[in-house]
Amino acid sequence: MSGKIFHELLLERLNAAAIDDPTNSSEMKPPQCARSLESFPPTMEKLVDVSVSPLFLLNASRKENRPASKFIRATQAQWSPIRTSPYKTRFRCFSVENVTPSSIPLACRGHGTTLTGRLHGLVLILLEALLGGTQASAFASNKAIDQQRHLPSGRPTYSSFQPTTAFGNYVSMMDHRFNSAVVSQIRSMVGEKDHAESLSTGLMEIVWTTSLKVRKAIEEKLSMSLRNDILGLAKDIPDFREKFKMMQRRPASVPG
Repeated sequence: MSGKIFHELLLERLNAAAIDDPTNSSEMKPPQCARSLESFPPTMEKLVDVSVSPLFLLNASRKENRPASKFIRATQAQWSPIRTSPYKTRFRCFSVENVTPSSIPLACRGHGTTLTGRLHGLVLILLEALLGGTQASAFASNKAIDQQRHLPSGRPTYSSFQPTTAFGNYVSMMDHRFNSAVVSQIRSMVGEKDHAESLSTGLMEIVWTTSLKVRKAIEEKLSMSLRNDILGLAKDIPDFREKFKMMQRRPASVPG
């Protein structure tokens, strides 16, 4: 979201500079900013109260504190352990036909879903095909949710804050789980021909069904605003570095 806002504001400033002084439109000067913490966007928990119900708190506490080695979920990515080194960014390039970018959104809308939902469905098929049904009986995924839309503006403490133009990491997370029944159904349909350029009709039906479920889950999450969100538990974490170190020692909940 911050990247989108940045490029929109950059284009706006460039266009304004060209109109105001066409002879110096290529010259850009850095803005004069106050060097203080007050000039940075506040954190989400300072802007809004993220309320959690007792049941949500109980479930989160139970999930956090139970021994991972004794309570193994089928969706745990035992086949993809967390590796902290070597820490590298992997960059891949690929090309698509000109007709593809326009046809994909149309196909998604025709099936009542979005590109995000379809990607979840396709990756689910891909993972099962790659693993061959021997290492996982179910899968899970994480999805970043933009919560900037739920942030208020004009609060007395942060009167200059505007959610529509702020650069900040205002996101939350949600899980999607794909149970063993769906994975078994995929496994029974995956064949050699599905490693080619197209999927069978049956697998495409699963892709669209999964995509629709993901889209509905995202809509339901967004409709709840910030109620019962994992961000409501962030204030109880004294040291996030230690928190992440502890998470590295536990089995991965989703593929890394």
